[in-house]
Amino acid sequence: MTEFDVLDLGWLTIYTDASLVSVQVGLAAIFQDSSGNISRVVYKFDSALNALDAELKAIHMALITSNDLG
Repeated sequence: MTEFDVLDLGWLTIYTDASLVSVQVGLAAIFQDSSGNISRVVYKFDSALNALDAELKAIHMALITSNDLG
């Protein structure tokens, strides 16, 4: 199996974002399949120290969710 054969099986793109106001943060992750369909959206409210911390929390949330999905 080549790397191109894996792409033929389908893939998933994960978009993450975080919005920070003071220490309050909104986290979101959108999961899109290889056909362009949105398969899942997850979000939560949390706290963060700064913008980098907020973005890393959004990425962490997306990775935990993708691991839970299998």
